[in-house]
Order: sequence, then C-alpha cells, then structure tokens
Amino acid sequence: MFGLLVVIGTVALFYKGGEFEDSNTFGGHRAGVWAGASVALWAAAIFLLHWGVWGGLALQVGLFVFLTVWGMARMARAERKAARGSGDRRS
Repeated sequence: MFGLLVVIGTVALFYKGGEFEDSNTFGGHRAGVWAGASVALWAAAIFLLHWGVWGGLALQVGLFVFLTVWGMARMARAERKAARGSGDRRS
C-alpha cells in the first residue's frame, strides 16, 4: 500500500510540474510526458530491475534532477539567444 501511494504521489507531482512548465511556455504537452516518464521509471525499477519502492524513488529523484538541469540549460540558451538578437537590432 505504501508503494502504491508513493507511485501515485510522484506521478502526480511530475504531472503538476509539467503543467507549470507548460503555463510558462508557448504550447507544449510536458505534463503528460513528465508523468509518463515517471510511470515508465517506476515500471522499470519494480518489474525489470527488481529494485522495489526505494530504488524507484531513487530513479524519481534522478528524473527530477535531470529535468531541473535540462530546464536550466534550456533557459540559459534562450537568454543567450535573446541577448544576441537584441544586440543585432539598431533603431
């Protein structure tokens, strides 16, 4: 029962995080993708790797770290692109 609650909780958190990211960008379907990635990691941890709940939770932390670093890199790239674009225009 504890394991099922942990799975549902982490999937819900990733879904809400994806919704938040979607609200800050134009379009996108990150909520479903992030929740799907969470479910896929849980399935891999429990059924393929036989790591159990704690191993699955460790993979969820890894997914969170990956998405955080990826988002930060994407934001920095967008800021560099915007800075280059604004410096090229002359009024």
